[in-house]
Amino acid sequence: MRKLFKTTTASDKLNRTCSLSTISTQSTHDSRNNAADEIRHLMHRIHDLESEIKTNREETQLREEKLQNLVLIGQHNCQKLRAELDMTKHEQSSAERELIHIKLNRRMGQISAESSSQRVKDSAHTLCRAVSTDRIWIEAEMARRALNVDKMTEKNAVELARMKRRFATNY
Repeated sequence: MRKLFKTTTASDKLNRTCSLSTISTQSTHDSRNNAADEIRHLMHRIHDLESEIKTNREETQLREEKLQNLVLIGQHNCQKLRAELDMTKHEQSSAERELIHIKLNRRMGQISAESSSQRVKDSAHTLCRAVSTDRIWIEAEMARRALNVDKMTEKNAVELARMKRRFATNY
């Protein structure tokens, strides 16, 4: 763009001078064509820039929507993983409780088996002592009765001998 007026400073005053050489009909027509071309060029450039801005805005919006979708998917996956973690923790605690119960039942079974075994041993020992005591008592009773039988036999033998003598003296 050509300047028609020149500004100069002289002693703090502005002097405007007009250059006659710049004013002509030909240059005005050329400058109008150049200005129109430049305006068309600038309008085209503005249109291109607006189109680029619109495209960038749409791309930005699409990226933002993609990111929002990714955030939602991430949140959903996070919730899903938390639910799975909670379920796994619950299953683990259930398995631990079951393991504890199994160990306790096994230990109780061992204690019961040990106490049953001990009771059987104690019962067998008690039975052996009772049998031994009964055997000693039976042997003592047999010895006492044998002694009584011997005494009775001796007494009866003495009595029988006396009865025989009496019977023999009577007949």
